[in-house]
Amino acid sequence: MGFRDVFQTKLNKHGGMVGLAKHAAKKASGKAEPVQSSHDLLLAALASLPKGLDADGFQAVITSELLPEGDGNTYQVQGINVAVFRVDGATYAIEDACPHEDGPLGEGTLKGCIVTCPYHDWHFDVSTGECTTEPDRPVATYATKEADGFVWVGAKLTEGTQTRGGDHDDGLKTYRVEAQPGAKPKD
Repeated sequence: MGFRDVFQTKLNKHGGMVGLAKHAAKKASGKAEPVQSSHDLLLAALASLPKGLDADGFQAVITSELLPEGDGNTYQVQGINVAVFRVDGATYAIEDACPHEDGPLGEGTLKGCIVTCPYHDWHFDVSTGECTTEPDRPVATYATKEADGFVWVGAKLTEGTQTRGGDHDDGLKTYRVEAQPGAKPKD
Protein backbone atom coordinates (compact mmCIF):
# COMPACT_ATOMS: atom_id res chain seq x y z
CA MET A 1 0.00 0.00 0.00
CA GLY A 2 1.53 3.28 -1.13
CA PHE A 3 1.29 6.75 0.36
CA ARG A 4 -1.65 7.70 -1.87
CA ASP A 5 -3.59 4.62 -0.73
CA VAL A 6 -2.92 5.37 2.94
CA PHE A 7 -3.90 9.02 2.46
CA GLN A 8 -7.09 8.10 0.56
CA THR A 9 -8.02 5.62 3.31
CA LYS A 10 -7.60 8.35 5.94
CA LEU A 11 -9.67 10.79 3.85
CA ASN A 12 -12.45 8.21 3.51
CA LYS A 13 -12.31 7.37 7.21
CA HIS A 14 -12.72 10.99 8.29
CA GLY A 15 -15.12 12.24 5.61
CA GLY A 16 -12.70 14.17 3.37
CA MET A 17 -10.12 16.91 3.89
CA VAL A 18 -12.19 18.96 6.34
CA GLY A 19 -12.94 15.91 8.49
CA LEU A 20 -9.29 14.85 8.41
CA ALA A 21 -8.18 18.35 9.43
CA LYS A 22 -10.71 18.41 12.31
CA HIS A 23 -9.57 14.97 13.45
CA ALA A 24 -5.92 16.06 13.33
CA ALA A 25 -6.74 19.15 15.42
CA LYS A 26 -8.66 17.06 17.97
CA LYS A 27 -5.86 14.51 18.08
CA ALA A 28 -3.30 17.23 18.69
CA SER A 29 -5.41 18.56 21.56
CA GLY A 30 -5.92 15.04 22.97
CA LYS A 31 -9.70 15.10 22.34
CA ALA A 32 -9.85 12.76 19.32
CA GLU A 33 -12.67 10.25 19.19
CA PRO A 34 -12.42 7.06 17.16
CA VAL A 35 -14.09 7.49 13.78
CA GLN A 36 -15.59 4.59 11.83
CA SER A 37 -14.90 4.60 8.10
CA SER A 38 -17.73 4.20 5.60
CA HIS A 39 -16.19 0.81 4.78
CA ASP A 40 -16.46 -0.23 8.45
CA LEU A 41 -20.08 0.96 8.57
CA LEU A 42 -20.88 -1.03 5.42
CA LEU A 43 -19.25 -4.17 6.82
CA ALA A 44 -21.20 -3.78 10.07
CA ALA A 45 -24.45 -3.34 8.11
CA LEU A 46 -23.75 -6.42 5.99
CA ALA A 47 -22.97 -8.44 9.12
CA SER A 48 -26.35 -7.42 10.57
CA LEU A 49 -28.35 -8.74 7.59
CA PRO A 50 -30.73 -11.63 8.23
CA LYS A 51 -29.21 -14.81 6.82
CA GLY A 52 -30.89 -16.86 4.11
CA LEU A 53 -34.30 -16.30 2.57
CA ASP A 54 -37.42 -15.12 4.38
CA ALA A 55 -40.71 -17.03 4.25
CA ASP A 56 -41.58 -15.34 0.91
CA GLY A 57 -38.24 -16.21 -0.73
CA PHE A 58 -36.67 -12.74 -0.39
CA GLN A 59 -33.04 -12.15 0.59
CA ALA A 60 -31.94 -9.05 2.56
CA VAL A 61 -29.19 -7.21 0.67
CA ILE A 62 -28.57 -3.99 2.64
CA THR A 63 -30.01 -1.92 5.47
CA SER A 64 -32.58 0.63 4.30
CA GLU A 65 -30.51 3.55 5.58
CA LEU A 66 -27.55 2.58 3.37
CA LEU A 67 -29.56 2.81 0.13
CA PRO A 68 -30.20 6.55 -0.17
CA GLU A 69 -32.68 8.19 -2.52
CA GLY A 70 -31.41 8.42 -6.12
CA ASP A 71 -28.65 5.87 -5.58
CA GLY A 72 -27.93 2.25 -6.34
CA ASN A 73 -25.42 -0.51 -5.90
CA THR A 74 -24.75 -4.13 -6.79
CA TYR A 75 -25.53 -7.01 -4.44
CA GLN A 76 -25.27 -10.74 -4.83
CA VAL A 77 -28.61 -12.53 -4.50
CA GLN A 78 -28.46 -16.31 -4.54
CA GLY A 79 -25.23 -16.20 -6.58
CA ILE A 80 -26.48 -13.61 -9.11
CA ASN A 81 -25.35 -9.97 -9.24
CA VAL A 82 -28.38 -7.69 -9.01
CA ALA A 83 -28.38 -3.87 -9.20
CA VAL A 84 -30.68 -2.32 -6.58
CA PHE A 85 -31.86 1.32 -6.72
CA ARG A 86 -34.05 3.72 -4.72
CA VAL A 87 -36.16 6.15 -6.76
CA ASP A 88 -38.93 8.32 -5.27
CA GLY A 89 -38.91 6.19 -2.12
CA ALA A 90 -39.44 2.90 -3.99
CA THR A 91 -36.81 0.20 -4.47
CA TYR A 92 -36.11 -1.52 -7.78
CA ALA A 93 -33.83 -4.41 -8.73
CA ILE A 94 -32.55 -5.26 -12.20
CA GLU A 95 -29.97 -7.56 -13.69
CA ASP A 96 -26.58 -5.99 -13.05
CA ALA A 97 -24.93 -6.88 -16.39
CA CYS A 98 -25.63 -4.55 -19.30
CA PRO A 99 -26.52 -6.62 -22.39
CA HIS A 100 -24.08 -4.63 -24.47
CA GLU A 101 -20.77 -5.57 -22.87
CA ASP A 102 -21.75 -6.68 -19.36
CA GLY A 103 -21.11 -3.28 -17.75
CA PRO A 104 -22.05 -3.14 -14.04
CA LEU A 105 -25.35 -1.24 -14.02
CA GLY A 106 -25.21 -0.91 -10.22
CA GLU A 107 -22.24 1.42 -10.73
CA GLY A 108 -24.06 3.51 -13.33
CA THR A 109 -25.37 7.05 -13.03
CA LEU A 110 -29.02 7.27 -11.99
CA LYS A 111 -31.28 10.14 -13.13
CA GLY A 112 -34.89 9.56 -12.19
CA CYS A 113 -35.68 5.96 -13.15
CA ILE A 114 -32.99 5.82 -15.84
CA VAL A 115 -29.59 4.29 -15.09
CA THR A 116 -26.74 4.83 -17.55
CA CYS A 117 -24.25 2.00 -17.99
CA PRO A 118 -20.79 3.19 -16.94
CA TYR A 119 -19.12 1.45 -19.92
CA HIS A 120 -20.84 2.75 -23.07
CA ASP A 121 -23.80 4.87 -21.93
CA TRP A 122 -26.68 2.51 -22.69
CA HIS A 123 -29.80 3.60 -20.76
CA PHE A 124 -32.20 1.39 -18.76
CA ASP A 125 -35.41 2.09 -16.88
CA VAL A 126 -34.86 0.53 -13.45
CA SER A 127 -38.61 0.20 -12.87
CA THR A 128 -39.26 -1.90 -16.01
CA GLY A 129 -35.87 -3.18 -17.21
CA GLU A 130 -36.50 -1.54 -20.58
CA CYS A 131 -33.42 -0.48 -22.55
CA THR A 132 -34.15 2.95 -24.01
CA THR A 133 -30.99 2.78 -26.13
CA GLU A 134 -31.82 -0.55 -27.80
CA PRO A 135 -35.47 -1.42 -27.07
CA ASP A 136 -35.01 -5.09 -27.96
CA ARG A 137 -32.33 -5.50 -25.25
CA PRO A 138 -34.08 -5.28 -21.82
CA VAL A 139 -32.57 -6.50 -18.56
CA ALA A 140 -34.33 -8.78 -16.10
CA THR A 141 -36.24 -7.25 -13.18
CA TYR A 142 -36.63 -8.65 -9.66
CA ALA A 143 -39.20 -8.23 -6.91
CA THR A 144 -38.16 -5.98 -4.01
CA LYS A 145 -39.57 -5.03 -0.65
CA GLU A 146 -38.54 -3.08 2.43
CA ALA A 147 -39.22 -4.56 5.84
CA ASP A 148 -37.63 -4.50 9.29
CA GLY A 149 -35.10 -1.86 8.22
CA PHE A 150 -33.75 -3.90 5.29
CA VAL A 151 -34.05 -3.88 1.51
CA TRP A 152 -34.98 -7.36 0.24
CA VAL A 153 -34.73 -8.86 -3.27
CA GLY A 154 -36.95 -11.72 -4.39
CA ALA A 155 -37.84 -13.69 -7.49
CA LYS A 156 -37.22 -12.63 -11.07
CA LEU A 157 -40.27 -10.79 -12.43
CA THR A 158 -39.26 -10.39 -16.09
CA GLU A 159 -36.66 -11.97 -18.32
CA GLY A 160 -33.91 -9.94 -19.88
CA THR A 161 -32.31 -10.55 -23.24
CA GLN A 162 -29.56 -13.13 -23.55
CA THR A 163 -28.05 -11.26 -26.53
CA ARG A 164 -24.72 -9.61 -25.81
CA GLY A 165 -22.52 -7.17 -27.73
CA GLY A 166 -23.40 -4.54 -30.30
CA ASP A 167 -22.36 -1.21 -31.71
CA HIS A 168 -21.68 1.79 -29.59
CA ASP A 169 -20.37 5.27 -30.14
CA ASP A 170 -17.61 5.81 -27.63
CA GLY A 171 -16.01 8.62 -29.61
CA LEU A 172 -13.05 6.49 -30.70
CA LYS A 173 -12.19 5.87 -34.34
CA THR A 174 -11.16 2.42 -35.49
CA TYR A 175 -8.79 2.05 -38.40
CA ARG A 176 -8.52 -1.21 -40.26
CA VAL A 177 -5.26 -1.98 -42.02
CA GLU A 178 -5.22 -4.87 -44.43
CA ALA A 179 -2.10 -6.56 -45.78
CA GLN A 180 -1.38 -6.02 -49.47
CA PRO A 181 -2.13 -9.10 -51.60
CA GLY A 182 1.02 -11.17 -52.01
CA ALA A 183 2.91 -9.22 -49.32
CA LYS A 184 5.16 -11.29 -47.09
CA PRO A 185 5.28 -10.68 -43.36
CA LYS A 186 8.47 -9.07 -42.08
CA ASP A 187 10.67 -11.13 -39.80
